Amino acid sequence: MKKIAAFLFLILTFQNTLWANDIKDFQIEGISLGDSALDFFSEEEIKNGTGPYYPKSKKFIMVATEKLSDDYDLIQFHTIERDKKYIIESIEGVIWHESNIKDCYKKMDEVVNDLTKIFDEIKPSKKRRLKSVYGKGTDISFKFKSGDIINVACNDYKEKYENFTDGLKISIASKKFINWIEKEAF
Repeated sequence: MKKIAAFLFLILTFQNTLWANDIKDFQIEGISLGDSALDFFSEEEIKNGTGPYYPKSKKFIMVATEKLSDDYDLIQFHTIERDKKYIIESIEGVIWHESNIKDCYKKMDEVVNDLTKIFDEIKPSKKRRLKSVYGKGTDISFKFKSGDIINVACNDYKEKYENFTDGLKISIASKKFINWIEKEAF
């Protein structure tokens, strides 16, 4: 937990004013929207990390990797399924909070506060309470003029879903990916 706070502190310390307006300059483990996943992972790692397809569309694939990271327990990203360059359209860093979801909500507030300082021209959404068959959660989004979004969420899954782990997720997603996930994937 302290590591992500230090990471965000470094971002705040070294940012410049132009940087705060372009989502493509915001990174998770040095990875940003529009980068080729091949710059960070081998094609074998990408193929081995590819998860199941979404129920109604195979346009995008999700790749999850437990890439060695000081800040995140899991890195996952989405790319267009047939894109040989594996251009990243969405990237997420996840920090597990298996034993104490309250710590997740506290860390979420800290991250949102830091992002509000970085992207001072973008007003965050109101905090949304989420419920699904899998559990509950809370999220806040920063929507850019381009339609791209940074989302910060805590997910608190029901105990019967053993393959799901409670945690904080910081996501960067392109407008193209968001439109697909909202209109085609499910």
